[in-house]
Amino acid sequence: MSSKVEAIVREHMDQHPVERIPDGYRIKYDNATSWLRFVPASGGDEKFRVVSIAEVSTRFTGEVAAFIDDGAIAVLNSQAVHGAWLRQEDGLWMRAQFTIYAEEPAFMVAAQLILGAYSYQSAIGCSAIVSMCSDQQFREQRAFQECPRSWREMPAPADFQETAELLNDRGIVSTIEDGRVTAEVVLSGSATSRMRDPKAETALLGVKTHVPHPLAGVGYLATIALPIDPHRSVLPAWSAILNEQELASTDFVPRLGAWGVRGAGNELVYSQFIPMDLPMRGLQSTIMWWMIKRTIWLRDTFWAPNRGLTVDRDLQETAQQ
Repeated sequence: MSSKVEAIVREHMDQHPVERIPDGYRIKYDNATSWLRFVPASGGDEKFRVVSIAEVSTRFTGEVAAFIDDGAIAVLNSQAVHGAWLRQEDGLWMRAQFTIYAEEPAFMVAAQLILGAYSYQSAIGCSAIVSMCSDQQFREQRAFQECPRSWREMPAPADFQETAELLNDRGIVSTIEDGRVTAEVVLSGSATSRMRDPKAETALLGVKTHVPHPLAGVGYLATIALPIDPHRSVLPAWSAILNEQELASTDFVPRLGAWGVRGAGNELVYSQFIPMDLPMRGLQSTIMWWMIKRTIWLRDTFWAPNRGLTVDRDLQETAQQ
């Protein structure tokens, strides 16, 4: 085994009657097929050396996926659970990735998140698609999932206070409210907070535990909202570009959520939801750092001061193919 994470995941999977494939596992359903693969990879540095990427993916087939267009994919991605939605030549997919390091400090958490994604990606994905058909279908699918709508034990407020203090000590403006911690990451200029300067180009980051997912119940919701949104006509394209670029990365934070379109179809937002009804101490801090690193990547790769997201022609054409 290349890592403790892979060893834990394989030990768990080998106790269940699933199909083994050379680099992982596969399960076939009526309208979907799911894979869990460990793809060899390299990168990182001496402290965090990349050894593989755990990839959980599901391809949806038949009537369940037939009516989903690019606009619907972008909406689905705004409530992402266990990975991003994307359209490929062979159909509609969900995909989540977790970069595995040789010395992963949180190997138990990583293994738990990977196993959770593989166990529930196809089921929550099918329910999400069907729920788009009507309010009645949504209610039926939420009942079918039977996900907890309340915490068995509420996350401790002191954990959120600790996260906010850590961020403020590092120069990142952060505040807390009941069940949430927020932060602002500067994209351009010198202003560090929209609370102090409404024109500040800062991304608003949040980790919340008081907002249940429509289908997946309670858990940790993380979001990134930008100060300047692209024109609504190109929002689905931007959602696809950012998700594809993340999934093409090797040394990167976990890809468990997605960039999607929310609001009245005029906002680009990153959303990641981890279902959980028992709190995990420190998880909100870990998730917030994932969001901060993701925002810095977006700023350094795509952001132009006073303009917002920009992309070179080659990258745009690649994403649209």
